[in-house]
Amino acid sequence: MRSCTADSEQRVPTEPRRKELPYPNQMKGVTLMTQILTEQRSRWLTVDDVCTELRIARSTWEKWRQKNAVPKVVKLPNGQLRIRSDWLDAWIDEQPPMSV
Repeated sequence: MRSCTADSEQRVPTEPRRKELPYPNQMKGVTLMTQILTEQRSRWLTVDDVCTELRIARSTWEKWRQKNAVPKVVKLPNGQLRIRSDWLDAWIDEQPPMSV
């Protein structure tokens, strides 16, 4: 009679277990961290904030907006507009110098 021992059992090789990731986007690594840091540096501005920073009237903003001559904006579900401060900075840098 043949006896079964642990040595005679064939073991199926298994893949090593992967470490569970605490965050679903952790695989992106550096790009995710860069995105987080960028978002922390920039803040969302209202149209009034932008007008104050640019020293323009709200009516000037509206005229510029009709001509698509404003920085990128995001429209919120309540209809208000928001502009990221880094978008505003980039838009200002793109503008030609003013003649005095």
